Amino acid sequence: MSVISETLRVPVGARIERFHDCKFLMWQAVIVSIAMFAEAVEINSFGFILPIVQKQFGLSAQLMGYMGSASNIGMMIGAAFCSLLADKWGRKKLFMICMVTWGLGGLIFAFAPNVETLFAGRIIFGIGAGAQIPTSLALLAEMSPAASRAKYVVLSLLASPVAVVFGATVATAILSVSSWRVMFVVISLLALWVIVVYYALPESARWLETKGRYKEADEIVEAVEARVAESSGKPIYQFNAEEIQGLYEAEAAREKKMKEMDKPKWTDLWKSGQIKHSFLGTFWPFLQMLGYFALATWLTALLVSKGYSVVKSTRMIAIFALGGIPAYFGMVWLLNKFGRKFACCAMSILAAGTAYVYGSMNTFTAIIIAGFIYQFCQYGYNMCCSTYWPELLPTRIRGTGMGWFQVCGRLGGILGAIIVGYIVGAGGYDGVFYLIVACNVLSVLLIAWLGKETKGMVAD
Repeated sequence: MSVISETLRVPVGARIERFHDCKFLMWQAVIVSIAMFAEAVEINSFGFILPIVQKQFGLSAQLMGYMGSASNIGMMIGAAFCSLLADKWGRKKLFMICMVTWGLGGLIFAFAPNVETLFAGRIIFGIGAGAQIPTSLALLAEMSPAASRAKYVVLSLLASPVAVVFGATVATAILSVSSWRVMFVVISLLALWVIVVYYALPESARWLETKGRYKEADEIVEAVEARVAESSGKPIYQFNAEEIQGLYEAEAAREKKMKEMDKPKWTDLWKSGQIKHSFLGTFWPFLQMLGYFALATWLTALLVSKGYSVVKSTRMIAIFALGGIPAYFGMVWLLNKFGRKFACCAMSILAAGTAYVYGSMNTFTAIIIAGFIYQFCQYGYNMCCSTYWPELLPTRIRGTGMGWFQVCGRLGGILGAIIVGYIVGAGGYDGVFYLIVACNVLSVLLIAWLGKETKGMVAD
């Protein structure tokens, strides 16, 4: 709420819904997106050097599967424990802690003298990354009005394909003249973006309001209102006395109900009215990330097995990832035109189908074309998921809920990388693509059964 009337306050959410789409709000989303970009560069760069690390340390395919899952183990830990702190400490504070953590993990990995330290570095990196992803999505969902939320959330997901292209470019440049260790030192320094986050990004006003810190919430919203009005060149709509009274009464009733509740906890996800969506958020992310990491972690190794060098394979992956850039524009249109539920189902089916086609290609040109189309569909699916998942949760438990969703997803990612290690050890990659199809088909069935349409809904 805010002090628009001398005696009554207007809820933060109602004020945010009046924000015009403008360059200032886009800049706030870009700050978060660059932080996610920096993290995604490091996540994806590990796949580029997988064959090099395997050769240097003499690791079997099965052990490389466990190595590939190490960051997901850390991500599961980070999502499980650190994301609970997003509801306690605030989105921005935890966001910055996460950046420092994954940057430190990357440096440990870069200087690792043995296999044990390699695993430790990847797990520490994963802890920071695992908490940063749900925290950033919660932050974006809470800072945006419903009309433009999909655009800003999807923008943050555009960071992933851009990060692959950037990481591949850095990898090929550095690996051509130096070692993978130098590459990881350079990439880890991207965590210094935390300095910009500290100075340029405000705390979530919605979160402050849920903590009863109304003065701080009001000051942030008032400052943003002024910047939005200046940036858009349009005045912010002012509520009349009757509207203020209605909003005040509605918020007072909500606050009374909130005070009667205990502090947010995991069991809140399973209360009446939320249980169906929490069930969906438990099994769908598990399937989505199992299928995704089953291929993503091993993409370079798959191309090397087809006769391409590590450097050439990395360049090919960079070309594939370019498909994620047009996916951003396509998903903004799809999500706003047809809604979240339809978009998620459609992109899940397309990602599965194009993954299967990609796996059957053998010539260079066919691999490039199929890989580009697959990445368009896969990144599009990821963008749809990340837009939809936070909207299934109320503000009070969004940090906790997103953390739980990510825990389940990372468990799937862990199993995906390990399962593929055994598939490869058994002598082939065909089973990987059958696995992806099965995961995505099951996901569509779950969404159709348990999902609700959230297009245009105000984040409460």
